[in-house]
Amino acid sequence: MIRLAVCDDEQAVLDRVERFLAVYQEKAERCFSVFTFRSPSALLANIADGDDYDVYVLDIEMPELDGLTLAKAIREKQEHAVLIFLTSHNSIVITAESIKLEITRYVNKLTMEEDLPEALDVAIRKAEAQATRYFLVTHYHDVIRVPFQDILYAHRSKRLTELVLKDSSTVSDGRALAVVYQALDDQRFVYIEQGCFVNLDHVTRVKGSEVFLKNGEKLAISRNYLPKVKATIFQLWGGVR
Repeated sequence: MIRLAVCDDEQAVLDRVERFLAVYQEKAERCFSVFTFRSPSALLANIADGDDYDVYVLDIEMPELDGLTLAKAIREKQEHAVLIFLTSHNSIVITAESIKLEITRYVNKLTMEEDLPEALDVAIRKAEAQATRYFLVTHYHDVIRVPFQDILYAHRSKRLTELVLKDSSTVSDGRALAVVYQALDDQRFVYIEQGCFVNLDHVTRVKGSEVFLKNGEKLAISRNYLPKVKATIFQLWGGVR
């Protein structure tokens, strides 16, 4: 079940959001758990204690800690958390920091009942798509369970497939690269050349014929694969990131 956290320093706003979410769940025929917090410190304390949430609805202006700083702290703990900002301003200033944090939507409190449904539709779809999936790596008699989100890229290594993980470790699968790719069966993985495919969740940009990863690595893209790589990136990132 999707877990949604709302953080706003005004109790009246929290009450209003809770009432709205109850109606939204009934109309959208969705079911998720809602947790409300009057302060960023209370939310961060819960996260530190092991609680995590799929979607965060955060007030962008709070006296204790502003929304951007809170979102950054959340992102450090949960790389794939989906973030929505509530604001009292009609105009939104998009900063480099907010782009980096990948804020899904900005919702004006004055028009929250009109604008929040679409924001939640997008956020919940993203959260459901990012739910942890695991890939079973097999090599001789060994079987290792690896989260999809931990895989940076995979490449052919002799007759094996080597998966490079985000902690810089590697695991080897006894199957051919094409077989591993088919077994993953997930659109976030895309070939950049015949002997290598990458996880687009870890890609920050494509420049020329190279793909840049969040860990600082860069990999060459074969000229024949470049159009498909760019098309897939636009399909997955377009309009959201």
